[in-house]
Formats: sequence, C-alpha cells, structure tokens
Amino acid sequence: MDIDENNVKPKTTSSATKVPKKTVVTPSASAETSSAHPSMSLAQEIHRLTMFHNGKLTASDASGIMGMDPTDLMEKVMNRVGGGEK
Repeated sequence: MDIDENNVKPKTTSSATKVPKKTVVTPSASAETSSAHPSMSLAQEIHRLTMFHNGKLTASDASGIMGMDPTDLMEKVMNRVGGGEK
C-alpha cells in the first residue's frame, strides 16, 4: 500500500477552531487581602450546634456553654450564612 503524498491537505486554522485565551481570575479572598487569622466564631457556633443536635450535649449544657438557647443560636447561625429563610 503506497501513500500518495499529493493528497495530503495542508493544516489550516480558522477563526471557528481557535480556542479563546484563558483569562486570569483573581479569587475574592486573595493572599494579599485575606486575614492571617480569620475569625473562627462561625465555625465554633456551627460546631456547638452539631454537638447539640448529635446528642453530645443536653439542652441545659448547650445553653450554659453557648450562652443562649440552641434554637436562638441556630437562628443566629442561619442568618450569618444566609439561610435564615424557613
């Protein structure tokens, strides 16, 4: 089987086949603007609620540790994360 070199089509590029250049996206919390020590209060509140709802804390213990009723803390956390709608 012979290869006919005359039937080889030259490679062409058209505007339809060009891949657009990727743009660089700066993250919203880049290293320059992010805090070296972020506030952990929301994470702590979520942890306390998790411990309460998993049965590791009683309602009275949870209220003593959290300084408020678990339902009030749940509402506070949901408002902070944007899911306060019921």
